[in-house]
Amino acid sequence: AQTVAKLFRLNSSMEEGIATPLYLATSPEVGGTSGQYFIQGKPASLPKQARDAAARQRVWELSQRLLRPAQA
Repeated sequence: AQTVAKLFRLNSSMEEGIATPLYLATSPEVGGTSGQYFIQGKPASLPKQARDAAARQRVWELSQRLLRPAQA
């Protein structure tokens, strides 16, 4: 659970959590930027978990199972 909290920055306040997406959506400084990862308003490298192809596949498969309509 602590890893998930760190990964999604769940220990941040609402204001801290929205600061980077708001900056990226409104700042002319990054207007042409695409495909870049940001942390606290600054370009950053992807966390190692995000670069793990097997982990990405497991998350994708879990997401598909969770979003599948319930069987009647």
